[in-house]
Amino acid sequence: MNVNKISFHGMRTKSNIKTQEPKDFSKNSTSPDKEKSNAAKYMIGATALAGVIILGVVGHKNNWWKVAKNSSIEGNVNSVLTRKVEMFYKADGKTPDYEILYDVPTGNPLKIKLFDDSGKNIKTLEEYDVQSGNLFKSTEFKLGTNKKDSVMEYDPVTLSRVKYTSYKYDGETISCIKEYDKSTDNLVKVTYYKSDGKTPLHIVQYDSKTGKELKTISNLDETVETNKSEKK
Repeated sequence: MNVNKISFHGMRTKSNIKTQEPKDFSKNSTSPDKEKSNAAKYMIGATALAGVIILGVVGHKNNWWKVAKNSSIEGNVNSVLTRKVEMFYKADGKTPDYEILYDVPTGNPLKIKLFDDSGKNIKTLEEYDVQSGNLFKSTEFKLGTNKKDSVMEYDPVTLSRVKYTSYKYDGETISCIKEYDKSTDNLVKVTYYKSDGKTPLHIVQYDSKTGKELKTISNLDETVETNKSEKK
């Protein structure tokens, strides 16, 4: 398989496009600084681990080591094999480090699970397009739990961001949703939600070409502030 097909989210080259960060209207929402900090942390971690995972993929291709004890195959033994799972361990040889689910016909990864230091909880779950092998969804989990912290969705063709969803402490209730223009990778809309995770609290809209804020809609006082860029 072509190892270059694996597009770890920490190695995205298109993410250098500058994006206007939204204002934080809710105490429960993820602040821009926190998101930047988390993004930097995940990028560093994913980049460092990428080399190790690529080594694992190359070893899978060339059969450098036996993985019978650490792998499983999905599909009837009398039919064409479609899926294969390989588990890789930390230095102690016992603690799970990451797990790769392959599509056997294409050789592309479908899912990669990265585990925390304990090896008991999933830290990151990355999902890939079966045909292109490109990343289309990355889910981050809250530390030491199996509760979702955030989900970033990508366009599998352009690799641009499409939607970012941040969750509250319970891992289910939505805190905010950020939507991006997949052709420019610029932020176009941010929706902050009330405590129920369903009712919008504030909506901020941006110009897809320039990334500049256009207007803010508040459902609390039903006021709309438009054309901010034209204000003196």
